[in-house]
Amino acid sequence: MNTEIVSTQKARVVGYFPAAAPQTQNYRVTNIPADRLTHVIYASADVNSDATCASVNAGDDKVNLEPSNL
Repeated sequence: MNTEIVSTQKARVVGYFPAAAPQTQNYRVTNIPADRLTHVIYASADVNSDATCASVNAGDDKVNLEPSNL
C-alpha cells in the first residue's frame, strides 16, 4: 500500500486588513505588500438579522475599496 501523501495545493500567504486600519493605524490599502501575499482578508463585516452580510462602516469600505486605491 502506498502511504505517500502528495499535496497539489500551493502554499498560501495570507494578510489581514481591518477596515479601520487607515484611521486607527495610518495604514492604507496601498501599503499592503501584495507582491508577497496570495490572499488578503478584508474585515470587518456584520451579519444582519436576515443572515445577510453588511458593512460595519460603509465609509471605510468606500475609501479602502475604491478602484483607484487598489
